This record gives sequence, structure tokens and C-alpha cells, in this order.
Amino acid sequence: MAKRPISVLQVFMMLMLVIGENNHVLLLPFLLETAKRDSWMVVIIMIIPAFLWTAVWNGILKKTDSHLSITCWIQRRYGKMASITVAIPILLFLLVSIFASIRDTAMWTHTTYLPLTPIWVTVLSFVILCFFAAAAGIEAIAICAGILLPFVVVLGFFVMTANVQNKDYSFLTPLFTHGMSPTLHAMPYMGEAIGELMLLLFFRHHVKTDIRLIPFLVLTFILLGLTIGPLMGAIAMFGPFEAAHIRYPAFEQWRMVSIGKFISHLDFFSVYQWMSGAFIRVSLMLFLVADIISFKQRRNRIRFLAVVAGIMVLVNLIPLSDMVFMRLLKQVFYPGALAVWLFLTVVIGILVLAGRKEKIKTSS
Repeated sequence: MAKRPISVLQVFMMLMLVIGENNHVLLLPFLLETAKRDSWMVVIIMIIPAFLWTAVWNGILKKTDSHLSITCWIQRRYGKMASITVAIPILLFLLVSIFASIRDTAMWTHTTYLPLTPIWVTVLSFVILCFFAAAAGIEAIAICAGILLPFVVVLGFFVMTANVQNKDYSFLTPLFTHGMSPTLHAMPYMGEAIGELMLLLFFRHHVKTDIRLIPFLVLTFILLGLTIGPLMGAIAMFGPFEAAHIRYPAFEQWRMVSIGKFISHLDFFSVYQWMSGAFIRVSLMLFLVADIISFKQRRNRIRFLAVVAGIMVLVNLIPLSDMVFMRLLKQVFYPGALAVWLFLTVVIGILVLAGRKEKIKTSS
């Protein structure tokens, strides 16, 4: 039996960066635009559904063979077509998510601190870095996450406390002045962010030990906290209506940081935070694309990763305005991704229950 390389702690550190990047960067503008002042309540309302969803995934983890990928387990029990039914949606999500993360990172880099650098240079450099990390394997990605995450967390607490003087928390209330409709419309975006925890099902065969429910719930709670923190900070600092029009709310909070009269312009720290999350997110997703397809020879896997990385570079060089990109994310990517997570939860859950009933029937 092959030795599995990463620990549960490393898994959680990777997911904190992978999903934290989504929650901090891609998700925040849509929550603020849709629900404005009520956006932070969306996270509170989603706590119970998030815990229930996490419990379902943990049950799936327990009922399936942890030494096999979920697609391989399904193929052995139900055949290739069932495995393909599960593999295609997750592969589509991974590819689109890789594109979105690279695009958003490149646009932010070009807009904020490298305006004279051609975008193709930024995209190519970043994709090459992620390609080598994905080619090195999940252990290398986990080690990088373990090095990067502590500093990301420290900087997060730093920007939160340093900006206390600039915040007015009275902006957080009154709630539901426009009824519950804005909150309900924003909930699917938060649902997609929670759904990304399901990525764990697709690399759990690389984890040394089984993942228990309580730590899994703690991770879910932390990720919800990573969302509500910058949401409340943006509203308290800029007001609910101004925050709803800011393209990069988390970054703008860094631009407000100052220490005394003589220290300011500390927003370069946000570059470290953003690039750490984007690097781990894209690297892990590239690795998963090749891992789900399950190449037998490492050489073929590397070639496939190189092709995917090359396609991502070319696709990200297609002219696309930021307004159109944001509209596609809001109207296509997030609803589609949520549909993928719900579909996979139902399908895999049914297959697991069917396998359990079959086993009981056979034993009787």
C-alpha cells in the first residue's frame, strides 16, 4: 500500500488558503453588491446549513474507502459511466476556477502595482510557478501552504487591528431595511464558497489519516470567519453603499493602514497575502485536474499539466473587460459552481447509500 504523503493539518492549511482566496477576493464584491449592509448577516445565516453540509461530506468520507479517490471508488463499485458522471462536473469547475483565479490575480496586479508590465508577463510567470508546484505533487503544495499560511494569518490580524481607528461599526446596522430579499439573493454566493470544501473528497486518498467531524466543522467555522471579517471591516470602514462599489474591498482596507504619523503605504503586504492564496489555489486545482484523470505514468501527467497550463495562459490573454468578467462570475460561474456542488453531493450521497444497502442485503 502506497504511503500517503500529507497530514490532516496540512490539508486544512491548504484549504484555508484555497477557499480563503475565493472568500477574500472573488466573493466579497458580490456579497457587498447584492446585500450591502446585510451581507455580513448572510454568513451568520449560513452557519447552520454549512455545518449540516459539512456533516454530510464527512459521512461520505467515512462510508467510502479513504485509500481510493472518490472517482476511483465509484468506478470500482458502479462502473466507468458513474465515475465519469462525477468527474466531468468537478473537472469543469476546476478549469473555470483556475481561469478565474489567474485572470483576477493578473488584473489586480496590473491595476494596482505593476501597471507598466504587460499582462502576458504576469500571467506567464504566475502560471509557470503554479505548474511546477502542481508537477511536484500535493506534498510540495502542502509544504508551501504550511510556510505561507502563518504569515498570511498574522498579516490578517494586523490589518484588522491597525484599522480599528478608521472603522465605525454603527454602519453594520440597521439590518434588513430592504427586507430579506437582498440577503436571500446573496446566500447562493456564500453557498458556493462553502461548497468548495467538497474538494477534500477528491484528494482525501493523499491524506495520512481519516478526517474527523469536529476538526472538519472547526475548519468550516474558520472559513466562515475569513469571510465575515473582511465583510464587516469593509462596511465599517467605507459604509455599506461605498463598499458595494469597491472592486477589491480587502485590498482597499490595506491602503488605509497607517502606524502613527510616519508609517503608511503598507499595502505591499496585501501582495503577499493575495499571491499566497492564488498560488496555492491554482497549484492545487491544477494538480487535482491531473489527479482526477489518473495518469499511470508521471511523464504523461507532466505533459498533460503543461498542456493545461499553456491553455490557461492563452485563454487569459483573450481581451475581456473587467466588467464583463465580473458579470460572468456573478451570473454564470457562482450559480454554476453551486449547482455542481449540490449535484455532486446528491449523486455521491445516493451512490454511497446504495452501496451501503447493497452491502447489508448481501450480508443478510
